[in-house]
Amino acid sequence: MELCNSYQRQTRVCPGPLSSTGRRFTGFLLTLLLALGVATRTLEAQTGGEAGIQGTVVDSTGAAIPGASVTATNDATGVTTTRETSGSGLFTISPIIPGVYTVNVKATGFQGYTQKNFNIDALKLTGLNITMKLGESSTEITVDAAPPALETTNAVLGAVMENSTYENLPLQMNGQQRDPTAFAVLTPGVQSGSRAPIIGGTGNYLASVYVDGIPVTTVNQQGDNRVVSNAIPVEAIDQFQVVTSTPAAEYQGAGLINFTLKSGGSGYHGTAAIFVRNTIFDTWGFTAPALTVTNAAGVTTPAPKPVEHQNEIVGSLGGQIPFTHKKGFFFATYDRFHSRNGINPSSLTIPTLAMRNGDFSQLLQPNVFNPNGPTGCTGTTVKCQPIGQIYDPTTTAACSAANGTYCRNPYPNNQIPTAEISPIAQKMQSFLPTPSNAGISGNYLGGVPTGYDNWEFATRLDFDLTQRQRLSYVLTIGTRKNVPFTVGGSPAGVVLPIPYTAGSTAIIKPTVMDVEHTWTIRDNLVNQFKYGYSRFAQPVGSLTENVAPYRAAADFGITNLPAGQAADEFPGASFGATTTFGIPETTWTSAGASGATGTTVPNTYTMLDNLQWVKGKHALTLGGQIQWLQDNVAAQAGPSGIFTTAYDANSTASFPTNAAGVTSPTLSTAYTGFSYASYLLGAVPSSNVAIQGVSETGGRYRDMSPYVQDDWKITPKLTVNLGLRWDYLPPYHEVEDRWSFLNPNIVNTATGNLGALQYAGNRGAGVSCQCRTPVNTWWKNYGPRVGFAYAVTPTTVIRGGYALVYSLGGGVGGRGGAGTGTGATGFNVSATTPAQVTTGTTAGPSYYLNNSQAFTAAGLANTAYGGPGYVLPTPTAPSTANQTLNTGNYLNAAGAYVTASTMAYADPYLSSRAPEFSFYNGGIQQSLTKDLTLTLNYAGTQSHFVAASGSNGRGYWSNQLNPTYLAALGNVTDSTGATPLLSAQATPANVAILQAKMPTAKLPYASISSTNSKTTTIAQTLVAFPQYSGVTDTWGDVSNFSYNALQASLAQRLAHGVSFTINYTWSKNVGDDGTFRSGYDLPSGATSNGKSYKANRIDRAETVTNIPQNISFYGVYQSPFGKNKLAGGNKWVSAIAGGWQLSNIYTYTSGAPIAITYAGCTTPLVGQCMPDVNPNYVGSPRINGAFGSGIKANALSAKQYIDPKAFMAPNNYGAGATPITKIGDAPRTAPYGMHAPGKYNLDLSLRRTFNLTPERLRLVLEADGLNITNHPTFGTIGSVWSTAANSTFGTVGSASGNRDFQFAGRVNF
Repeated sequence: MELCNSYQRQTRVCPGPLSSTGRRFTGFLLTLLLALGVATRTLEAQTGGEAGIQGTVVDSTGAAIPGASVTATNDATGVTTTRETSGSGLFTISPIIPGVYTVNVKATGFQGYTQKNFNIDALKLTGLNITMKLGESSTEITVDAAPPALETTNAVLGAVMENSTYENLPLQMNGQQRDPTAFAVLTPGVQSGSRAPIIGGTGNYLASVYVDGIPVTTVNQQGDNRVVSNAIPVEAIDQFQVVTSTPAAEYQGAGLINFTLKSGGSGYHGTAAIFVRNTIFDTWGFTAPALTVTNAAGVTTPAPKPVEHQNEIVGSLGGQIPFTHKKGFFFATYDRFHSRNGINPSSLTIPTLAMRNGDFSQLLQPNVFNPNGPTGCTGTTVKCQPIGQIYDPTTTAACSAANGTYCRNPYPNNQIPTAEISPIAQKMQSFLPTPSNAGISGNYLGGVPTGYDNWEFATRLDFDLTQRQRLSYVLTIGTRKNVPFTVGGSPAGVVLPIPYTAGSTAIIKPTVMDVEHTWTIRDNLVNQFKYGYSRFAQPVGSLTENVAPYRAAADFGITNLPAGQAADEFPGASFGATTTFGIPETTWTSAGASGATGTTVPNTYTMLDNLQWVKGKHALTLGGQIQWLQDNVAAQAGPSGIFTTAYDANSTASFPTNAAGVTSPTLSTAYTGFSYASYLLGAVPSSNVAIQGVSETGGRYRDMSPYVQDDWKITPKLTVNLGLRWDYLPPYHEVEDRWSFLNPNIVNTATGNLGALQYAGNRGAGVSCQCRTPVNTWWKNYGPRVGFAYAVTPTTVIRGGYALVYSLGGGVGGRGGAGTGTGATGFNVSATTPAQVTTGTTAGPSYYLNNSQAFTAAGLANTAYGGPGYVLPTPTAPSTANQTLNTGNYLNAAGAYVTASTMAYADPYLSSRAPEFSFYNGGIQQSLTKDLTLTLNYAGTQSHFVAASGSNGRGYWSNQLNPTYLAALGNVTDSTGATPLLSAQATPANVAILQAKMPTAKLPYASISSTNSKTTTIAQTLVAFPQYSGVTDTWGDVSNFSYNALQASLAQRLAHGVSFTINYTWSKNVGDDGTFRSGYDLPSGATSNGKSYKANRIDRAETVTNIPQNISFYGVYQSPFGKNKLAGGNKWVSAIAGGWQLSNIYTYTSGAPIAITYAGCTTPLVGQCMPDVNPNYVGSPRINGAFGSGIKANALSAKQYIDPKAFMAPNNYGAGATPITKIGDAPRTAPYGMHAPGKYNLDLSLRRTFNLTPERLRLVLEADGLNITNHPTFGTIGSVWSTAANSTFGTVGSASGNRDFQFAGRVNF
């Protein structure tokens, strides 16, 4: 059977049904995963997110002691785990729950050994090497002090923060409940990012988020921290771990964060707490004092302080499950958050009460006429048109015939007769509020206070089925609910009331669940099985869907609407401005999909299994992971989208007459007409409603990753970690093959050149690719992991490692197109009505929605969408006819020039390349004291196949103009001599000039050249697919980053009441992660500086996320006074000075590089416009001191801090009235080394603990000062270079930050 069509053969893609080899391989892999398990850990990371202990037992001569019994006892639960050492003296106790343990070692002929207070963390094996002395086993050596905090078993970089630390640091509510993911950015090599943080300089949306060792992947975002922040309370987390370099073979993603939930102990413990923030505790900040409000009387006064009320209550309880004889343990936490933020109402524009009744006399300016019209006008005539006059569109033909010129009859006194006003329009406007003042603009004070009502619940259950088998269960669920709804508007929250509100209901509902079974088959063989499920539901609801009396069909009487949201919701309406009236009525509803009912639901099912085998000096792990990833997406759910209309003034405007008395045949809204008047007449200029055969698509991915790890304890001092992971990451599949794409190798029957729409699935050769995806699977995602740790002395460790890691991105999921692929063009249709006519005696709207008395009498009455006789199109099955959809720039059979639209392309090779990262690091750890450790590391990352912030990285597949044409034709003008040829219309005369200048330039198809091709330029004829207005290179991820960092950390674990960590990262990140000037090679003739560049090399610069300096310092200081402390015997000293605690978080990050752009380029069909660096400029372009110095809140942009003279407009070719600009040479980012302002912040927390009972019950009162220095951070630096005198280039656009206080009370027991 032929499985490949010609397109697939040419692109080496034939992904249809699995071959027999593929089926055998898949079956083998599934068998392997089920039989052996799937989840490895290097010594860098512990199996399945749990913890472990590893070390060697030797005698005083260094000889291994085989057969020694090593027992770890969890201090909280009393549960014991025992292993025997191998013939090489090696033991591994894993997987066990993180916590504090007592380790006991016994061996025949040796004294016993006990290590107390041994703290072990998740995601790693904590090293413990034990030297035993000859003697009676009844004699025991006990060590109470914890060993130095050194990493002796792995090369992984990262950090661990335990609950005892982060619960004692100032953690604020900030519009949401306290976020347990917030502290990840305190780790060296980690910085703030979108959703999950950026780790190791890799980029946004690339790190992985784990809960108890299970990846909670949201395939539309990769690592989304909201799965944790909106579902897991802070008090539920025992510790979190951040891995920044050389992750273990078990783990995926560009770095990772893992959150380990608390487990119950043998005693019952818990917390009840409340947290409060309020306006009265906040300072004003920098900009708030400058805000003003205008009251109903039109008087402007200072705005009140921005209102905020936030409170959070939390309760937790853990202990042993009753009647389980200390074999079962639980921990559960519930958190509820409530916030309300006030709004300073701002001015919106609504029609006056008179306008709603058809009276627009307030617009009219008597005896003030069109300044470009005839002179000497004294009254309203056909040619003398007063400014603000509205006209009757139904009189165009009669007036023109009667006066021998183009005209319309004006409405007397600028009033539309009541009999002509549309009843539909009257009903729709009947819910409008009363204006706040008598003005025609800015006449309503709008604003909706907003907030959230959230809750979270998390629990963990552990049960020891037998001494060798443990079962664990984790469940976390949460809800984030916007109150009263998700409010849009600009500024945010300034909206009209329902049903006109810009907004929707939006709820986030994350759920995470996993089950784990651990089975110690024998002392050196352990199996761990985990199965997890995560869901991140994000339903969005229209505020008016099926809500009476707001329904377009049932309540307003609009007929012929398709079933679904078009008929069942309040119609969206926007109103166009005119030259005279530049502030139109505020848009009704969100006017589009943002206010529609829709949904996004990523689901993830994960199965992993690990088989751990200790043999001699080797700790082997065989494992793997299988994930079933889903992303179900509906931008507008149901059979149709929202019905929206953009009303303009044309229907009530007239034909202008010039000073010579000549009347134009084209309507003008410069001085006549008003869009709300057109609305009252029901004059629809044009409309479009999506009719959806497919409203919801489902992206599907089936990822599998087997791996193996050998942690080789070569000597008690040297451990080598050897691992290999292979990631099978198939590209996007739609659950029912409901997607389409540009196939560049089939003929477009409308134009005759290559490039046409094709469908996925098996819908017939040619029509579809006869495959589920045109993207080939990349099979070579091999990820070796190598690391070592060498204990030079008991206090010094040298470590180094390398890992090749893959993440989700591009066509294998992780961000763009994860649920929709390249789109569903051809499955849905648009009910597009004819455009309004603005010229001649037939000028008028597309149709009227007006069944008024007058319109009925005139035979113009209509309530049907599209007008009388308009037939709604019906979605059709994929067919040959649909393959020309979006094709344009050609003459059709009727001789009309067809307008082109865009198409999306899925590269058969590049789309399957997962983002790829090479992590490497080396460093030294030095224990300065038993509690103080210094760590120095170098870390580097090479990132490839990463998405850029711009989408034009590949010129050919983005339908860009090859700059070769700029060099050859930039100085050539068109047939008129006034326009550069490339920018000129593709007329036969201009095509002749093109071919004379460049004989190799051939038209892609004949009909692209026409005197009717008013929008098709010569440049358009030279792009790869001229039949489309643009091409979206959906998964063309070609960005590369190079990150190098020096990292230092000084950590003091709790000793003498003090613990602290100081982290410093110096780094540089270079790459091409932003927009591109061109995706082609640049010849010297196309660039302003006359130099040539390989594709994208001119845009390689500091990445937009490059943060050279990153400092964090956090710590806890406990009062030295109190029971069992200084003056513990003095109750007065203890009462006054005891129980106090001070903690802090200080952070500083330098600013990101500034990316200077230029808006004045005239180069057609290329990428980002950039200026030139002024070669004659001397010195630093930074002027006027530090950003923000010398400005006031009411004039942020009063000063320029970057000298515009440091840049200049690129050279141009000099041909035509508006010459084509050459490609500028300014660095994409950080020209002259310029960076945005840095940011520092200091938070302090002061706490006092009171013993309510002698031992168990304690009350903790807490005051947190956030941004204690009240320091503003200036940002939004104007980066668009301009020569205009009023340019905002180099000015400050925002100032954020103010001091807030948060108070809390907590009862611990």
